[in-house]
Amino acid sequence: IFMGMTEIRDTIHEIRIKLLSSISFAKYYSLFTND
Repeated sequence: IFMGMTEIRDTIHEIRIKLLSSISFAKYYSLFTND
């Protein structure tokens, strides 16, 4: 049970990082294309 929980936590952390990086990339992209 604990192993599964840590696996799920790692997966959520990974997804969160990818989501944040894609959001920040989208913000920078729109910033550069908004000229």
